[in-house]
Amino acid sequence: RSDLLSAFFQGVKPDRTPDETGKMAEDFWGPSKRLLGDMKFLEGLQTFDRDHVPPAIIKRLTEEFLSRDDFDPDIIKKASSAAEGLCKWVIAICKYDKVAKIVGPKKAALEDSERQLQTAMAALRDKQEQNRVVQEKVKKLQTLLESKKKELKDLQDELDGCVKKKQRAEDLIGKLGGEKDRWSSTAKMLNEKYYQLTGKRCRVLLQFQTFFF
Repeated sequence: RSDLLSAFFQGVKPDRTPDETGKMAEDFWGPSKRLLGDMKFLEGLQTFDRDHVPPAIIKRLTEEFLSRDDFDPDIIKKASSAAEGLCKWVIAICKYDKVAKIVGPKKAALEDSERQLQTAMAALRDKQEQNRVVQEKVKKLQTLLESKKKELKDLQDELDGCVKKKQRAEDLIGKLGGEKDRWSSTAKMLNEKYYQLTGKRCRVLLQFQTFFF
């Protein structure tokens, strides 16, 4: 079929030639040969956007060409090696499109999953950073708590020491209190004896004075 290239490459205008009945008809043979002879044709095949082939083109290629028994590279190469290469390329593009329709949704789902994963990983990293900050704060608070515990223990030890000293002082005061009573009794007794001795002394002196005077 000479309209192969026109079916695949939109924008290739056919020649208008009379058919057997004399009516003007579209003839793609001439444009196809000119296209095959174009030096940039191979480059066009290599850069062709295979991911965005219009479904109508794929449908036409599949129904009108791939379904034909004579659309076979081994058969076509007998007529033209360039046509053979183009035939292989068209078959490859159609197969690619068929696979892409199956893989495409899965690829899109994979990309969506990857985006979700990246979002989740970003959220995880954010939470990990928040957790790290919290852990640092907890560590500082734990250090402060241990410091305060030690400070409290030191104060408690100091308080216990003061209580013991106070108790010893009270015990000593209690003991000294008993001594005070004893000392007071002894002092009173000595004082009485002093007065007694003083009285006796006075009487002796009086007697002495009386004796001599």
